[in-house]
Amino acid sequence: MIDLGDVSAPEYPRPDRRPRHRYRRRDLGLAFVAVLCLATLHSVPVTAPMVRTLWTSPFDGLLLAQAGPGTVFAHRAVGRGGELVAHDLATGRIRWAVPTTPAAVSAGWISVLPEPGLVLLPTETGAAVLDAATGTSLWTLAGSVEGRTVDTLLLREGGDDGRASRLRLAGARDGRTIWQRPVGDVQTMRVQDRDGRPAVVAVNDGDLTLLRYDDGAMMGRTDLPQAGVDAPQLSFAGDQLLVSRYFDNRVSITAHRLDTLAESWRTEVPGWGSADDCGPVVCLTSGAGVSGLEPGSGAERWLVPGAQGMSPVSGQRLLAFENPRSPDGQPLLSIVDAATGRRLGDEVSGLPAYSFTGDRRLVVLRPHGPAVAPASVYDLDTVTGRSTLLGQVGYELINEPYELAGRYLVRQRQGRLQVMAVG
Repeated sequence: MIDLGDVSAPEYPRPDRRPRHRYRRRDLGLAFVAVLCLATLHSVPVTAPMVRTLWTSPFDGLLLAQAGPGTVFAHRAVGRGGELVAHDLATGRIRWAVPTTPAAVSAGWISVLPEPGLVLLPTETGAAVLDAATGTSLWTLAGSVEGRTVDTLLLREGGDDGRASRLRLAGARDGRTIWQRPVGDVQTMRVQDRDGRPAVVAVNDGDLTLLRYDDGAMMGRTDLPQAGVDAPQLSFAGDQLLVSRYFDNRVSITAHRLDTLAESWRTEVPGWGSADDCGPVVCLTSGAGVSGLEPGSGAERWLVPGAQGMSPVSGQRLLAFENPRSPDGQPLLSIVDAATGRRLGDEVSGLPAYSFTGDRRLVVLRPHGPAVAPASVYDLDTVTGRSTLLGQVGYELINEPYELAGRYLVRQRQGRLQVMAVG
């Protein structure tokens, strides 16, 4: 049910040593429960419930589930092995089912890749690549998926000593090699998307290397001092590559031009902090709040005092969260215009569920007083910041894994898969 990879991170879990001082986007979409407190709430329509259970899988033993476009994939334990079942998201109709191995069951993950229409199922040495439409096994990969398009997968593959030894761009449905190149001991890497598809690959293997996604051509290479208490972390913002180094009492962020890898600007944050792509700005998180910096110069464009982090949610909009100031102890959320830092709508108390499929909605759950009381469900408009009350769900959802997939809430319910319509 919960897939915690970053959009730019590997497609199944890998150790991430970066300090977590803000919520990742995928975390926001899959793992949070929420409380909402708005002054302007609309009443639930009395003629038709907008939150209702559509179907429940007849199978028990559910281990996890993950939604894709129009389909939810449920992995369940069966005997000493398991079974992967693809259900129609709207009706629950079974589209296909395939047996899985004990290694797949113990691994504790599956990964849905919507662009090429694939599902990755773990094996002892890597992952089996399945056709999401039919469940047919297409080929087996080793290593991790670092980027993808409709037709390709970028793989980081290991050598005999267990360390990464090469990058390989493979055909998504047949595994054929398009290009490959050796790399050293890769500590961190990131893939930048442009116009909705991967364009540039940044690799930290002791040096900093930029590669073109489509053909692996080297675009630049420079020395990368390994200062700090951990490996430098990489991220993209506009035409800049950001290198973050973590020290005991500060974080240093250096921006490099993508065309030359020359340093553009540098800044330091006392204590903890992070720098992330927020569309037209770099979001710099520190103890003072979140600043929106010009990607090319590092100049501060705006500051939201007290904010603990921001994540893009749609177009030019960011979701900001702050320390709780309400009796329920939940973080305060607000929608922020990325270009100006201006808050839109009202602050809300709670944690959102964000959909990465369907219409990319943002909803919030609001528990009511007693631990066993129902929780209200609100739609939070990412353009205006306004909310609409949709209905209620049972209190059990608060402690269960769930995922929002467009207008569907996919949840684990007493060892079974349950899908609810939301709005």
